[in-house]
Amino acid sequence: MTVDFRKTVASGKYEVTVHKEVVDRNRQTTRDVFVTRVGSEEVVASMELGVKTVGLVVSRVDVLPGVRRERLGTALYETAAALACTEGRPLVSDEHRSHFAEAFWLKQKSKYRATCVKGKGQVFNSPLRAATRSLRTADKNALENSLPHPRTSASTGAEYWPCLRYEVDLPCMHTDLKGLSEASPHDTMSDTAVLAAMGATLLGAWLLLTRG
Repeated sequence: MTVDFRKTVASGKYEVTVHKEVVDRNRQTTRDVFVTRVGSEEVVASMELGVKTVGLVVSRVDVLPGVRRERLGTALYETAAALACTEGRPLVSDEHRSHFAEAFWLKQKSKYRATCVKGKGQVFNSPLRAATRSLRTADKNALENSLPHPRTSASTGAEYWPCLRYEVDLPCMHTDLKGLSEASPHDTMSDTAVLAAMGATLLGAWLLLTRG
């Protein structure tokens, strides 16, 4: 696959690469983002992005257990947000989400980084089942209690998430830290509020995408 751009993260220990759009066998357009160890081709984290009319959709995120404290998941989301920003489209969640994905997007919503699109999201149970399969009962209960719980339809008994999807719509008006710091702090969800919430790393990724 052809690489669109690459950058190092986590103090230069890992490299993030964004690959060009491809059309899969189902005629769906996707982009892949990989994190590898610098000097190695070992993939330790990855993200699949769907290019759809609603925006750039986070379809899948995988981070190996041994590197989950390295903030590589954050690096993937920041890279995806920067990519969506430069392409002029929102970054959105999938409508079919695991408990872990729902927890991530609820956190973004609580910090005003994402908004809820009304509707019912589908619950993807397989990741939670896989994560708890080998756990002791106490550890399993602790993990499940730390995650959001789906709602249940009174008419069908089916589980669902209360948001169809989540959206992050980042404005791309500022091209340097000076411009970012001088944006009006009084504007509702101004560039400063949104971009600062995504972190300085997002701005760095944006600069790499636009100037690299």
